[in-house]
Amino acid sequence: MDHRSDRDLIELLRRRGPMMISEIIKELGVTATAVRNRLDRLRANGLVERREQKGGRGRPRHCYSSTQRALESLGQNYDDLAVALWQEIKNLRDQALRLELVRRVCDNLARKYRSQVTGANLADRLAQLRNLLATRGIDVEVEAGDPAAGDSPAKPVLRQYSCPYHELAQADRVICSLERKMLEKVLDSKLHLAHCRLDGHGACEFEPQVVPLRLAVGAGG
Repeated sequence: MDHRSDRDLIELLRRRGPMMISEIIKELGVTATAVRNRLDRLRANGLVERREQKGGRGRPRHCYSSTQRALESLGQNYDDLAVALWQEIKNLRDQALRLELVRRVCDNLARKYRSQVTGANLADRLAQLRNLLATRGIDVEVEAGDPAAGDSPAKPVLRQYSCPYHELAQADRVICSLERKMLEKVLDSKLHLAHCRLDGHGACEFEPQVVPLRLAVGAGG
């Protein structure tokens, strides 16, 4: 639950208790579609539950409330801890140990996502990764290349508008490289960071390469 809008909705349900969609719309001042999309995303992640409200005529009415998991997540903010831990890793005098820790962090993150990104081809894996990151509140889109513009074969772009490691990346741009390597393991494809938000761009743009990662590594690439 990283989106500010998601947290606002969870906070509202925590304070007010079970609410109907019409009540949420009135309170947050957003469209019905936006509310339903957020509720669907939060329900899929076990942060919101829906119950039917019996009584009256017509279509059944549903009330939404936050789950215990959501209430626990509201108090979680790992930014300070992550920055402190990263600083300690950087300060390790044993270079071999420092590199091993970085590699293990990268592998751990990759395993977390790879089990849910199982597409047989790069396009499928990109779509699955986009959906997976979206459930975490990370604003990501995948744009396919345009063969009419000379892209042959079409080259997709993974465009990330919000950074899950913003505080860390601002403190040390090595984090950008760490994230790229993690995404490479998830997608099984070499990536090129064409644009970075830290350079003033609107999004970080990762361009997948044609050669699968396992083949590129075997060839020394």
